Amino acid sequence: MNKKQVSSSGQQRIQRESGSVVVIVAVSLTALLGFAGLAIDYGYAFSQKTRL
Repeated sequence: MNKKQVSSSGQQRIQRESGSVVVIVAVSLTALLGFAGLAIDYGYAFSQKTRL
């Protein structure tokens, strides 16, 4: 195996891992925004309940 083959396979691995990171960040961001929305809705509902 020469250096070009090793370098090429290393670059392919980095590209695959980079794609995996994008998916993980997208899923995490979706979950984070969902929980933030629930927290805001719960806080709003609680404040409205206390006004009654």
